[in-house]
Amino acid sequence: MLGEIARPPTNELLGCRESYSVAAGIALGLVSLGRGSDPGLADLFIEDKLGSYMHGRAPVYSSPDGGDGMAKEPTASLATRCYRIREGPRVNVDVTAAGATLALGLLFCKSNNASVAAQLEVPHTVHALRCVRPDLVLLRVLARGLILWDSVRPTDAWVNSQLTPSTGGGERGGLEPDSTTLRLARLNSLAGACLVLGLRFAGSCNQA
Repeated sequence: MLGEIARPPTNELLGCRESYSVAAGIALGLVSLGRGSDPGLADLFIEDKLGSYMHGRAPVYSSPDGGDGMAKEPTASLATRCYRIREGPRVNVDVTAAGATLALGLLFCKSNNASVAAQLEVPHTVHALRCVRPDLVLLRVLARGLILWDSVRPTDAWVNSQLTPSTGGGERGGLEPDSTTLRLARLNSLAGACLVLGLRFAGSCNQA
């Protein structure tokens, strides 16, 4: 399932690549639900690989065969190589980020692992907001809430802590307060926070 999230394009799988990746990510998360800290999964380097699928960086880890520890990207054989889409050796995060984000959230669900949750920080600068799609902001807030389960609170303060900034913050080349980029990111982060609250307190009759 992990490899399927970043499956190279094929001639048969073009119009549904992102949905295929999301399905693989959800499947991986459900199969290993809450088992992210399991020592038996440590040698798979799942967290590092999912991080690379989210952010586009090449994961580095201790290689058991004494190699350089750099992850090797999967390459398609001649029989399955896509002749309509050509991608370089780097991960296409527009395809893999959504599935990897959901997989990481489910994998470490209720673990309260702050180091893993740090990978899911919502952007707080104009430059970072330009590099992350608004829908991925929603998924980051959702996955972060699943991981930091015990810290979720039904309060305005908690919801506001999950939101992206509403202004450009005076950065050079910053965006206007009503910029579409800022508004979409903020709305999606709010939607993610509300979804987390709904999951966290579902059926609890919490009066707060």
